[in-house]
Amino acid sequence: MLIELATAMRKYEFPLGAVIHCGAHHGQEVREYRKLGASRMVLVEPQPKCLKKLQSRFGKDPNIEIIACAAGSHEANGTTATMYVERRNKGQSSSLLKPLKHLTQYPKIKFNQQMEVEIRSLD
Repeated sequence: MLIELATAMRKYEFPLGAVIHCGAHHGQEVREYRKLGASRMVLVEPQPKCLKKLQSRFGKDPNIEIIACAAGSHEANGTTATMYVERRNKGQSSSLLKPLKHLTQYPKIKFNQQMEVEIRSLD
């Protein structure tokens, strides 16, 4: 994580009851969320390979819901968007936003694929 969650929780004095994680990838943060007190988690991820990994790791956990879509600012039946996908980083850097700074900050990561993904708004 770019911002240490435990540090932010102490600084702003907020408890962690539930988490919505958009772009959950393989669920690497789930252990940390549990350690910090999250009792319920919603993992949002549109990439099929990542979804398969999430399902195998957390699919039977009654406190974790896995949603197969990308989070966006709007929703309508059949709404999709192009996702820029990379494989060197196992899809972790994939984004709905066209890569710009990422290309100069991490030049070894190439966004060499695109896929259409379903978009749903958080509300």
